[in-house]
Amino acid sequence: MAESDVFVFPKLDFGRRTMDASELEQALVPQLRLHSTNETGTTHPNPQKANGDLFATDYQTCRLEAVAWLAELVPPHREFNRKGHPVFMPAVNVMDRYITVCVDSGEDPRQLLKDIGNIRLACLTLSLKMNAVNTEINLSALTERNGSQASVQGVEEAESRILTKLHGALFPDNAENMISILCKYLILKHISRSVSRSPLSALDRGVAHKAAEVHTKIALDLKLLRFQRWKCIAVCCLLGTIDVCTNDPSEMIYLEDELMALMEKLKPGEFTREELHDLKGLLTVGCVVCSSSFHRRVRRYLLDVSSMSCTECWKAVPME
Repeated sequence: MAESDVFVFPKLDFGRRTMDASELEQALVPQLRLHSTNETGTTHPNPQKANGDLFATDYQTCRLEAVAWLAELVPPHREFNRKGHPVFMPAVNVMDRYITVCVDSGEDPRQLLKDIGNIRLACLTLSLKMNAVNTEINLSALTERNGSQASVQGVEEAESRILTKLHGALFPDNAENMISILCKYLILKHISRSVSRSPLSALDRGVAHKAAEVHTKIALDLKLLRFQRWKCIAVCCLLGTIDVCTNDPSEMIYLEDELMALMEKLKPGEFTREELHDLKGLLTVGCVVCSSSFHRRVRRYLLDVSSMSCTECWKAVPME
């Protein structure tokens, strides 16, 4: 197989990296080629050829339409961009990856093209959520701009399918990326229900991210990584976000529910509510001196993770 027959996907970074105009132009010029190897590296007939040139041509047309539509949509709405970085190209990259995975797994290409309006918009909303560049995503308004090609329900269903299909890309093994994505995701969920915009400052400063990192240090100190690492980090992100964003018990329950819903999409059946509560209990153990809860101290950076006492206490009680 010729090297030119293999399409190499851009890194799926959800727009965290700056893309300048020249890179953008280069990204639009090449013809799309669906890759012809699966995850194990075993070659199989190129889906572009297996399904005929018509699908490749039709998808290329849909892709160019999506790029034009997203490019027109994004600039007038500055809240879609953070520091001027384009958001829509990562959305197109996500769409490329999703379509290819679907075709490689044997899904009907014609059905994918019929649903391309919902798919392209779902890729945009996921990119916005994961990149934390928008406080309010008005899905109804976006679907209206999409004409009859999309609906709110259709986009939400497409989001769910994309999360499931691309869980490896959306849920990286790297702890730093996991913390960044999960904290931003939970903060956006909170902001969407909050009248106050104050959590945005915490988002911009990365305070929730720092809080989650502290919780992860606690987990390491308390030998909690007997739990699977990703479960531990997920709960640390939940507690870190709660520390920064809210004291409202109902909001805490809401964020817990949202985290569980996301985990079920990304890792179906692998994370239970009981495990989440067990980890929360271990991570919110009180100081042995003053009984203050560890996670309430994180917000003020008053936790000494090398001991079982908080730094407000002059006594230091070493861990056994």
